[in-house]
Amino acid sequence: MDQLEVIITKEKTTAEVVMKEGKLVPDELDCVNFYINGKSLIEMVGEQLHKDSDTFSAPNYGYLGLDPKDILLPYSNILIEPDKTESCFKEENGKILVSRCELCGEALCSGFALRITVEKNKVIWDQIGYWHDTRIEGVVGPFEFDRKEYEQALRIENAKNQAG
Repeated sequence: MDQLEVIITKEKTTAEVVMKEGKLVPDELDCVNFYINGKSLIEMVGEQLHKDSDTFSAPNYGYLGLDPKDILLPYSNILIEPDKTESCFKEENGKILVSRCELCGEALCSGFALRITVEKNKVIWDQIGYWHDTRIEGVVGPFEFDRKEYEQALRIENAKNQAG
């Protein structure tokens, strides 16, 4: 089965700029990022979309993870029990947003979404593609996680964030 890591990083966005030493520079934002088998999910999807860009028009955007408060803090049902989640980051078909646009910082601009299916012993991430764009679903994955390991990965990162 695949291994999930949930990591909070600091990333720069071109939308959020601050004045430093008389110059406008991109601000650093805390971002939740998902790593599967040691590789960033956002990078995997972005690379595949741009590799296949002759097949469809892929926007030339960069992608950031989500704001921690939107997905993990406090410990949320959004990734554990997506069918019970009420969120602006959930579509009618059950897909959940996992990234946001680097240019504008908006989650619903050009971010990636995926469907999460929770079964007794496993969690499956599939239908990965652009938010609200079904033409390019499934560009990577599906990924299958042991449910206990998956929930543990979320608990560990959540505990670190609440502590500091």
